Amino acid sequence: HETTFVGPAMRKTPGLRWGDGTWSGFDWVQHEMVEADLERWAAMGAGVGIRTGFGGLVLIDADALERTHADTVRAVVAEHFGPLTERIGRPPKAGYLVRCHDTEALAGGRVEFGERNAKGRQPNRVELLAASKFFVAHGVHPVTLQPYLWPGGVPPLAEVPETSAAALMAFPPLAYLLNSLLTGLNFLKDTPLVAVQEKVLAHWF
Repeated sequence: HETTFVGPAMRKTPGLRWGDGTWSGFDWVQHEMVEADLERWAAMGAGVGIRTGFGGLVLIDADALERTHADTVRAVVAEHFGPLTERIGRPPKAGYLVRCHDTEALAGGRVEFGERNAKGRQPNRVELLAASKFFVAHGVHPVTLQPYLWPGGVPPLAEVPETSAAALMAFPPLAYLLNSLLTGLNFLKDTPLVAVQEKVLAHWF
């Protein structure tokens, strides 16, 4: 995988550590990694991030803290893409690896859902991390203070399952749809599932 480091090990932002121990950001999107970077970054005590888009790599980021929502998204992932490698940082949130060689077509692949909190934000999100994005692969999660986990191990890029851009773009609204129906928050909750799915996908595209 194309790798970009994340530092320090308990943060999620790519950066560089200077001699005085302070960190600053750097242009990781334009940086072309070489093998010597690995030793340099390891000496900084940085975590490890993987740049998505490289080799068609995409992370389906299921950012849902409610167990019911997270389980529903996991079930939809399995139904549409089969078994995918899972990365866990702050359970029950999870990320799922897949490949798509038209990652530029995935811009804007994100939906948010759930009851709004005091700040007006919806707590659950499904997002496609593709071109010019990254995810943390190794390090300590800043909230749990526990290492990121790969229950099935980290697969070689060539072994990550492939899918189409259309299938990926259809996934976030479908996950939203199922969660909305599950919690009774969608005004279409009494409409047959197939009819609602068609309306959501028609709006999405």
